[in-house]
Amino acid sequence: MFTELYTRQLAGYASYHQDERNEATHFIGIPLIVIGVLFVASWPKLLGLPLSVYVFVAFAVLWMSMDLLIGGIVVLLALPFLWLGITWYDPSLSVMWKIIIAVGLQVVGWGFQLVGHAFEGRRPALLDN
Repeated sequence: MFTELYTRQLAGYASYHQDERNEATHFIGIPLIVIGVLFVASWPKLLGLPLSVYVFVAFAVLWMSMDLLIGGIVVLLALPFLWLGITWYDPSLSVMWKIIIAVGLQVVGWGFQLVGHAFEGRRPALLDN
């Protein structure tokens, strides 16, 4: 069921996320980061659809290529993030407010990640690579 790549990725992720407080902060931080990316990607349109739809499809293909069942579950769980990213985008907002929202989501999301890894007592894997 699991591909070798997916198994390696999952094992690496698990080794950096042993503390329950770290895991809890990731349940908040990661969605904020993803919503922020999809919010920004909702601004430009490509063939009449927000760019965020294409970003999401690429994300879905990546996850489902690693493991069809788990990838499918991740994609279903992430669909609300796409919806939020698109629906929070308001064309009447000034560019300044769009930037404030996008940066705010990233700062708060990454802040949760860093606090979680402080609980873990280990730098995020992203900084070790």
